[in-house]
Amino acid sequence: MIDDYIRAAMTQNQIPGLSVAVVQSGEPVLVKGYGLANIEHSVRATEHTVYEIASVGKTFTATAIVLSKI
Repeated sequence: MIDDYIRAAMTQNQIPGLSVAVVQSGEPVLVKGYGLANIEHSVRATEHTVYEIASVGKTFTATAIVLSKI
């Protein structure tokens, strides 16, 4: 079910590849890569793929700070 959801979201948002971790009660339930990490070289995305996130990290940091204050 989650595979279908992720693949549909990737298609709808034109996302070539991503890695996902679903954690429940502190334990990983799903750790998986989808699509391509590098389109030019046809490198598959895996659970170990390292992505360059540029300035997006600032958004995650700010969100984490706000959530810690709630």
